[in-house]
Amino acid sequence: MTSVKDMITTALRFVKRRVLTGGYAHPVHRFLSSLHDVHPVLPKGKYAVNISFDLEYAYNTPFWTNEFSTALEYGRVAHEHVGPICAFLNDRGIEYNVQVVGMLLETDPTSVPYLDEAKRACIDANRELFTLPEAHAAYLRVPSVDVGLHGYSHRLMNTLSPEEVENELTRARTAFASYFGDTIPPPTFMSFPRNKVGHFDMLTKHGVQSWRTNRHHTERKEEIPLGLWFAPGTLGVHDLRKILRHIKNTNESFLLHLWSHFTEMDRETFAEHIAVIEEEGWDFINVRTLRERYG
Repeated sequence: MTSVKDMITTALRFVKRRVLTGGYAHPVHRFLSSLHDVHPVLPKGKYAVNISFDLEYAYNTPFWTNEFSTALEYGRVAHEHVGPICAFLNDRGIEYNVQVVGMLLETDPTSVPYLDEAKRACIDANRELFTLPEAHAAYLRVPSVDVGLHGYSHRLMNTLSPEEVENELTRARTAFASYFGDTIPPPTFMSFPRNKVGHFDMLTKHGVQSWRTNRHHTERKEEIPLGLWFAPGTLGVHDLRKILRHIKNTNESFLLHLWSHFTEMDRETFAEHIAVIEEEGWDFINVRTLRERYG
């Protein structure tokens, strides 16, 4: 049963959106207000959505602040959703991106030197949430999926020293090559943990040619615009349809980057959002294809 508090919160959110942000969640309103600053990425007449998942399971922000119960719960939800969502996309031949935290690819993540005893104990007791299982990796080994990096440990790179970032990138690339071998191409796209961009000048040395920026407009050719958090609380199907139409009416072309974590939606809700994108006549593209076709 819905509580009075929940009803009041919902009503206040509705009023706030109607009065202050044009009926949208604040991040969506801010995104739409910035469209005039967005540089075209695609040729005229081309409208495409890039769906991008940051795959971290329990290596999330709560884990690094020792909030283990929260970290594990997020990890379980992501673990449950990966298979159904990826199978849905793969069956439809939809291109998308998945960025993997490098520590998920390690055979013994507890050997990482900067883990304290509490974190090692949490990993030891819940190994399935700190390792990419082969059953899930199989969904990534298809041509429509562009697999990239989401850092190595999921620590925030803008808080690390250049030496620490070098270590993160080296470990991530090594773990990626060891786990996947030649079954998928080396990673060329990266999303920064929590979109906290830092030390991006060090990425190309490690083969990363593109990354998600923390702005709606790009300043470098390697950047993919931030876009929108792909979560029903921020972007429901009704709002998504309105946004897609608004963009088409105000822009000659557009790349809409929608990022998520496999925790925000189950397969059924996700499928409803995909149906809207298809009905509105937008294509799907991953970053590797984007760079190969349009530079």
